[in-house]
Amino acid sequence: MMSLVFAECNKKLKIKEIKGRDKDKQKLIEQGFCSDTMITLLEENNRNYIVKLNENKYILGFSLANKIIVENI
Repeated sequence: MMSLVFAECNKKLKIKEIKGRDKDKQKLIEQGFCSDTMITLLEENNRNYIVKLNENKYILGFSLANKIIVENI
């Protein structure tokens, strides 16, 4: 398992855990970033991470992306 910031681009990943403060967790969960959800890191650009989750694309800053713990599938 690793933080999303260390994942390879264009690889399917599974979210295992959301770390951090309750406020940050709640923000991510409301957008669909839940345990056992599939996610793909599309691009990393200047510490901004573009991910695909449930056919939607999101841009996450380093701080939030670092709180998402994933594993390769």
